[in-house]
Amino acid sequence: MKKILVIITALLFFFVHNSVAQGCIPGGIAFYSQEEIDNFHINYPGCTEIEGTLELYGEEITNLDGLLGIKSIEGDLSINYTTITSLKGLDSLHVIGLNFEVAECSALLDFNGLQKLDTIGGAFMIWGNPLITDFAEMESLRYIGVDCDYDWVTYCNGFQVNGNESLINFHGLENVTALLGDCEVMDNPSLISFSGLDNIIDIDLAFYIYNNPLLSNFEGLNNLKQIGDWFHVLNNNSLLNFTGLDSLEYIGGSNLTDPNPYESKRGFRIANNPELINFNGLEKLNKIGTGGLTIENNNSLINLQGLSGFEFIGINFASSAHVLIKNNASLSSLQGLGDLEDSNNPFFIFQSNPNLSICDISPVCAQIASSGHVIASGNASGCNSVSQIDLACQTNAVSAMEQEDLEIQVFPNPCFGKFLIKTPYPVQSQLFIYDHSGTPIIRASKVEKEIDLSSFPDGLYFISIFSEGRWYQGKVVKQ
Repeated sequence: MKKILVIITALLFFFVHNSVAQGCIPGGIAFYSQEEIDNFHINYPGCTEIEGTLELYGEEITNLDGLLGIKSIEGDLSINYTTITSLKGLDSLHVIGLNFEVAECSALLDFNGLQKLDTIGGAFMIWGNPLITDFAEMESLRYIGVDCDYDWVTYCNGFQVNGNESLINFHGLENVTALLGDCEVMDNPSLISFSGLDNIIDIDLAFYIYNNPLLSNFEGLNNLKQIGDWFHVLNNNSLLNFTGLDSLEYIGGSNLTDPNPYESKRGFRIANNPELINFNGLEKLNKIGTGGLTIENNNSLINLQGLSGFEFIGINFASSAHVLIKNNASLSSLQGLGDLEDSNNPFFIFQSNPNLSICDISPVCAQIASSGHVIASGNASGCNSVSQIDLACQTNAVSAMEQEDLEIQVFPNPCFGKFLIKTPYPVQSQLFIYDHSGTPIIRASKVEKEIDLSSFPDGLYFISIFSEGRWYQGKVVKQ
C-alpha cells in the first residue's frame, strides 16, 4: 500500500506539473553537438516540458547550460559519451518520466545541477563514469521507478550503478526508500560502502553485487528488510562478512516469470569472494524462497556463522538442491545452519570442500534419517559420504544422552520387553534406539506409543527422538 501511495504521489506531481508547464517535442529529440544545445531555446522558445525523450550524445557536448529552464521530461533522459563536467543547466528539472541514464561521460565530476530532481519514473542507470565519487547533489530525489522489458523475457531494470572507477559510496540518495526493479552494483573498483542507501527498506526484485574489489561489508543497507527475487554476491575480493544487512529477513528467490528459470537463477548465491570469513550480519534472515542457498568458491570461509536464523529455504532448480555448498577450501564445519527447520524437506549437497569434516548438524541428520536427501563427496573425513555423516549423527546422539538430563519418560523401566513412551511427540518425529555400544537397532520415521524390545537381549538401551528441530534423550533397561 505504501508503494502505491508513493507512485500515486509521484504521478500527481507529474500531472499537476503538466497543467502549468508548456509542452513541446512530443516525439523526443537527440542532440549531438554543443551548438544544438546552445540554440535550444532559440529553436524551441518557451519549452519547459519535453513530452518525449531527450538524448545527449557525443564528445562535442561540453556543457548543458542551454537547457536551463526545462522542468520535466516525460520520456527518458540519456546522457552518453559527453565531456560535460557537471549537470549544470538542468537546475530546473523536477521530473524524469521514464529512465535516467548517464553513461561513459569521461569528464563528469558530480551531479551538480540536479538539486531539484524529485522523481525518476523509470530506471536509474549510471555506467562507466570514471570520476564521480558519490551522488551528493541529488538529495531531493525521492522516487526511482522501474523499466520492464516484456518482449522476450520479463527483465526489469531499476537501479544500475556499474563500472564507475572512483565511486566511493551512494551519499546523496538518502531520501530514496525503495528500489522497485533489479538492483545492480557491479565493477566499481573504489566502492567501500553503501552509505547513502541508508533508508532503503525494500528491493522489490533482484540484487546483484559483483566485482567490487574494496567492498568489505554491507554497511549503509542497515534498514533493508527484504529482497524480492534473488541475491547474488560474486567476485568481491575484500568482502569479509555481511555486516550492514542486520535487518534483512527475506530473500524471494528466482523470478518465476522468466521463461528459463534454470539458468543461474539461484536464490541466494555467494561465490568467488576470496576473503569472506563468515555470514555475520545475516542473523535475522529467516527465509529464502525459490532458488535455494548456494555457497561456492569462497576460499577463506571457515564456517556458516550468521545463518542460524533460517527457517525455510526453497529449491534451486539448477542443482535440484535447497542447499549447495561446494569448493570452499577452508570450510571446516556446517555449524551455523543448525537451526534450519526441516519442514520443507530440504535437499543438501556438499561437494569438494577439502577441510569440511563436521556435517552432523540437526537438519542434515534429520534428512538422512527420514528422506535421505543428502549428497556428500570430496570433503574431509567425517563428511566425505552420507554414511560418514550418519555415523557422526548417531555417535553424537548417544553422547548427548550420556551428558544431558533425561527428557524422555518411559514406563515401566526396567521393562521385560515392551515399554511405553509417556511424553507425546508429533507424528513426523524420528525415533532411534541404540544398544549399549551405540549400534542402532531401531530406526522409525514416527514415534509409536508402545515400543517392543522382546527380540533383543537384556541390557541398557538408549532412546533418541528428533522432533521439531531438537533432540530428546532417554534410557531404558530390558531384563
